[in-house]
Amino acid sequence: MSQTLDTFNRQKQQALALLNELASFLQQGRELGVELPAALAGKLDKARQDIGQEKLRIALVGGFSEGKTALAAAWLERLDESTMHISQRESSNEVQRYDIGDMLELVDTPGLFGFKEQFNPDSRAIEKYRDITRQYVSEAHLVLYVMNATNPVKASHEEELQWLFRTLGLLPRTLFVLGRFDEVADLEDEEEYQEKLAIKQHSVTERLDAILALSAQERAALSIVAVAANPFGLGTAHWLQHLEQFRQLSHIGALQTATQQRISQSGGPLALAQAMRHSIVSDLLERQLPLARRSAADLLQESRQLDAIRQGQQGEIHLVQQKIAQARVRLSGKIVRYFEELILQAQGTTPDTFTDFYHREIGSEASLVRQRLKEYFVEEVSSITEDLNRIQITLESGISHFNSTAATLGKHGLHYLTGSNLISTQNILAARDGLSSIAKTMGMDIGKYLVFKSFGAVNLAKGINGMLSILGLALEVWDTWQQEQRKRMFRAAVDKLCEQMAEESRNLVASIESESFEASFFPSLAPLQAQLQEISCELDELRQRLARFEQWRQQGERIHAARLETLADTQETLPSSTAGTPAAPALAPPVSPEPAPLAPAGAPPQATPEQQIPASPARKGFWKRWFD
Repeated sequence: MSQTLDTFNRQKQQALALLNELASFLQQGRELGVELPAALAGKLDKARQDIGQEKLRIALVGGFSEGKTALAAAWLERLDESTMHISQRESSNEVQRYDIGDMLELVDTPGLFGFKEQFNPDSRAIEKYRDITRQYVSEAHLVLYVMNATNPVKASHEEELQWLFRTLGLLPRTLFVLGRFDEVADLEDEEEYQEKLAIKQHSVTERLDAILALSAQERAALSIVAVAANPFGLGTAHWLQHLEQFRQLSHIGALQTATQQRISQSGGPLALAQAMRHSIVSDLLERQLPLARRSAADLLQESRQLDAIRQGQQGEIHLVQQKIAQARVRLSGKIVRYFEELILQAQGTTPDTFTDFYHREIGSEASLVRQRLKEYFVEEVSSITEDLNRIQITLESGISHFNSTAATLGKHGLHYLTGSNLISTQNILAARDGLSSIAKTMGMDIGKYLVFKSFGAVNLAKGINGMLSILGLALEVWDTWQQEQRKRMFRAAVDKLCEQMAEESRNLVASIESESFEASFFPSLAPLQAQLQEISCELDELRQRLARFEQWRQQGERIHAARLETLADTQETLPSSTAGTPAAPALAPPVSPEPAPLAPAGAPPQATPEQQIPASPARKGFWKRWFD
């Protein structure tokens, strides 16, 4: 008995380990966004709880007078007259349930082949003994089918045998026991015992085959033993005093060995756990995951296309930055040369020619100067702005297509494929706003955006107007001043104007060379750079999640394949009645991380699929926000 319980306990531990592995597998799927049935977790938790609390249940089935209770007492080696009786008569016509410690429950059913009815006070219904038997044997891990050794399988048993072994399907977990074997063989003569046992085994096999039409595998798997629970009818008191002799004569050890083998063969809790795991994983692999896998593959392709766009536009941004650097040099040179020319012209004016110079080159409130500067800025800024606008349109189109495709694919089983904004367009919108501002600038008032406005453009206009007032006053008193004094006054005013223009030139060049130049004249550049970085990070994290999804799916296929291999091995090695205990099926091996067959987000387009994915940036990205 102890070996049987040890086998059952090992099966329980293996079953719990298997179900825990399954729970972990399903939890990983949930974290990846796989849609799982809502009731699945509760069903799995209940199964783990039930298996953890489960006892080995053995049902005794037979006729009224086949000595089932005596047989149970002998098998347990608990020949306790106060709880069990060894008698030639059946001890009771009611179900007797014996809790043997914390691990075993023995159910002694009423006689199977009688038609006596009894009243069930609980259900207030009349039940035949067969119905009572069905209630308990259907839940048993092992059925001990006790037969009369003289005439084991009677013609009147055919209907009940069909019901037990075909309707209820109990044959794989049934052990056939020839009871009271001392009536047909000399128990003290081992040779005779074995000879008579072989004859009875053949007879029982043939009768069962005739009734049940056994397959070759079922015939080979039959287990038939012969015992004498009360040798020579000497009674409990005698055998309590001669236990060693009892074990030898009763051949109860053969029964104990056979029960241990049958428990191992049937699988017990482990078989139930394997069946549950197989059912759940098969359902995922065959019904839910194919769509999700195709969606993941499509999304991966979309992500690669978007990443190709990102890499291309990253190169365009690099070219834009080079153009901006070159534009700075050209713009600074134009401004310096322009103001130097103005200064030279101003220095060459006379009181007679200054007014013409002013209206030709300066204009009212320096309007001509502002117009010339605007033209310089437009020449250098407009082409770069067009490049940025093209980059913005390309990125916006790529992101929109990716998000639209992902939202469509998300209906096929992966939560992380749902949602209309998988990649945020906030930076794209900011870039669009910046380009809109620049477009207005090009057609309207460049001075509103030029940095030099804050460095004295207004003061320049005021200075020129003030100088004209001074010059006007000088002309009015021309005849009253000495000629030399008039020249000094005019020259001082011109020098001041030249000094203001030189200062304005320096200020403009400084503003062009400052860090704020890009933000002022290319406000879309920074949002576009941020968008490219965000795409890179999000695609990197997406690829890693897709890789983990693929590893998880492959783990499910390995679990499924292990189940099929176990079934194949079982069919090939079904034991005979004397076969040893088959090894318990091994749990599926843990899945070791595999390199994801995807290029890193920042890799060039020609990168090979075997490159490993780099670690995600240390930030709470979109996917983490979505899943966590």
